[in-house]
Amino acid sequence: NKFSGWVDVPLTDEGRREAERVGQWFRGIRFDVAYTADLDRASETTILFLKAAGQPHVPVIIERNFRERDYGGYTGLGRQEAKDIYGETEVELVRRDPYKRPPVATDAETIARRIAPYKLVGPISREGFQETRRRAWPAFVRRVMADVAAGKIVLVVASGNSLRTIVAELEQLTDEEIRRLDIYETVPIVYQFDSHLKLLGRRLEIKEEKDLVGLRGMMVWGVEGLSGILVVIFLALVVGMA
Repeated sequence: NKFSGWVDVPLTDEGRREAERVGQWFRGIRFDVAYTADLDRASETTILFLKAAGQPHVPVIIERNFRERDYGGYTGLGRQEAKDIYGETEVELVRRDPYKRPPVATDAETIARRIAPYKLVGPISREGFQETRRRAWPAFVRRVMADVAAGKIVLVVASGNSLRTIVAELEQLTDEEIRRLDIYETVPIVYQFDSHLKLLGRRLEIKEEKDLVGLRGMMVWGVEGLSGILVVIFLALVVGMA
């Protein structure tokens, strides 16, 4: 595992298999629109998932603010390499703490050598949880929640770190809850909202197909049969770098 951040690495073969496997669970369930990040691994996950779900024609909207966090000086390092250089405690704080940022990426040539043959999607500096939240959450409210308010069932495919910030905002998590929060790869999360966009309960993690049994009829019939209850689904992606 390497810290990929804004490196446009491809989806792994395992990631492709997982996206297709989980997508099959959702066959017969109607999605109205999908959002994903501006990274190839995210868009490929979305396309494979929707195709496996029997819905290859669902509109897919690219939202750059849903991309992975900028890992700064960690970019391209293996997890153990980063721990050897910066210390295990420091690396774990950067990964978990809502106020800790990675070191600034100051040596562009070193970063380029680490990530070759892949390229960055933009110039990097560094981002912690707060910086990632400041771009991901407003974009989520502006775009995704507008669709939810219109009665749509929305699929969002993004990295675990951008999703952590959105989940933290939706559920109003404390700092300690954020530190413990995990977004598991290819484990879809379902949220339901009432007609006033109030969140109904906490997230439901879909770890196997049977977890969808109670939701399938609701999602197939759509908002009209639900008295205004809406659903948003997240799918964290599997990549070759952390």
